[in-house]
Amino acid sequence: MQNSGKVFAIHNVYSPDLNILAENPSKTAVCFVEPVETTSLYQTFIWAVPSHCEKPEKSIQFLNLAFQDVELATLMRYGIKGEHYDVVSDGVIDNAKGFQNYMQYWSIWGDTAKLPLLKTKLMGAAEGSVEKYGSIMEDWAQKTKRSKAFGFTFDPTPVKTEIAALDAISEKYKALEYGALDPDEVLDKMKEELQKAGLEKVIDEKQRQLDEWIKSQE
Repeated sequence: MQNSGKVFAIHNVYSPDLNILAENPSKTAVCFVEPVETTSLYQTFIWAVPSHCEKPEKSIQFLNLAFQDVELATLMRYGIKGEHYDVVSDGVIDNAKGFQNYMQYWSIWGDTAKLPLLKTKLMGAAEGSVEKYGSIMEDWAQKTKRSKAFGFTFDPTPVKTEIAALDAISEKYKALEYGALDPDEVLDKMKEELQKAGLEKVIDEKQRQLDEWIKSQE
């Protein structure tokens, strides 16, 4: 809808190599805050071996292999060379032919920094240059600051009832995100419902846990 001109803008967790920017250089990204490294960033994709796993040792061995063997990680992420993707140049691939029958969106196979770059990543600001792409990403990394709460994880158990109620209210007004509801008509009502459902109690509990965690780090 954005490409057709029906949507003015969308919000996203920003990175200089967003496909949505690379594939359409006419799009422009605006950062509202400086880049911050948070705990949740590293919790997005987490490997785990289930407690009921029949061969946990073999599972760990496979995970280690996926991070050590770039060829295996590339196979899991992009498919078979020549069938699902083509090598464009050293370290760059084009997965257009496998787009319909082999798409793996999960960024969990191996060390992504060692995997081949998609051709689309070099469009836009990188102007087709692997070196410029690397420079852009390095500059972004240098600007990124680590959150003072990095490493803290909130335990929702004490306020799980309130959180369930708050989630239901958020889902009820989710259309606000897409402009399908008039904020002048429903925003204040949503805020009032959130307050009645225990929003402040959840905030206070999270602040209490954070304060305790900060003290434990001293």
